[in-house]
Amino acid sequence: MSVAGEIIDAWPKCPECGAGRHAECTICGSVAEFFPAAYQTDQQDESLRFCEACDDIGQLRYFRRCHRCNHDFGDGHELPVPEPKSADDREPVITRLEWMLLGGMLAGMSAFFAYFYWLFRK
Repeated sequence: MSVAGEIIDAWPKCPECGAGRHAECTICGSVAEFFPAAYQTDQQDESLRFCEACDDIGQLRYFRRCHRCNHDFGDGHELPVPEPKSADDREPVITRLEWMLLGGMLAGMSAFFAYFYWLFRK
């Protein structure tokens, strides 16, 4: 759309909070609130956008939900929701390697103090 020599680039906004709709570049995977329109001839698809991260022109994949207020746009890419871990799947608070490291440090300190005790016992 051109008005008095200026290019007006309409970007979809959230109707609830007014934030720009997040989109993902299908080429490099970068996510942003705005991608500028690509220079196109009359025969090309008008949905091509320029990604500044990969310096390429391509299609975008819009996200279904607003990143600020979680408004549902009704269509778009749905992010996978990670399943909560059960108590059995969680890692232990202190791993086996950490216990071995702690034991080695205590053994080293004990040897260090035993050496100085033997050295200065008289």
